Amino acid sequence: MFLISGVLGGGKSTFVRNVLEILKEKNRKVGGILTIRLTEKGETIGYDLLDLATNDSVKFLRLACDKESNRIGRFAIFPEGMAHGQKALANLLTNQVELVVIDEVGKLELRGDGWAGAIQNLVTKSSHPILLTVRNGFEQDVIDKWNITNYQILQVGISSPSKLAERMLKSFQDSCDPISNM
Repeated sequence: MFLISGVLGGGKSTFVRNVLEILKEKNRKVGGILTIRLTEKGETIGYDLLDLATNDSVKFLRLACDKESNRIGRFAIFPEGMAHGQKALANLLTNQVELVVIDEVGKLELRGDGWAGAIQNLVTKSSHPILLTVRNGFEQDVIDKWNITNYQILQVGISSPSKLAERMLKSFQDSCDPISNM
């Protein structure tokens, strides 16, 4: 298990995207979900959700205009985006991938919502290596919630996406259980 850690807006998704580009260039199969930040005049206005297996993208979060909507902070959650992500993650229990990505795990999951159920299923029922993005300060909470014992925390800005991808590629070639030996 890899936890990619960084501050809000600090490049966690970009770090993961860079790792995935290298893995895909080497024809490695990845699955999971990646958030795509949407900005307008330098301000974050929302996020789309990309299914890494199908390359389908859907509307996930947008700035909330009312207090009634299901929210994450200042953003309204679009049900179709949540459903799209849940389906993408559920499919990973049967899909043959070399790496599962979940971008991002945060307060919603720590309180048992969002991707929490999918993470539980993947951690307990899947042999796939998993890469999670987590905001600084939530790493230990994530480790504790899912009883993760074999992990590595990589800090955005300190760790190198190319070095991580290189190590993953080597471990995919050298081992049947690539992540647990790292």
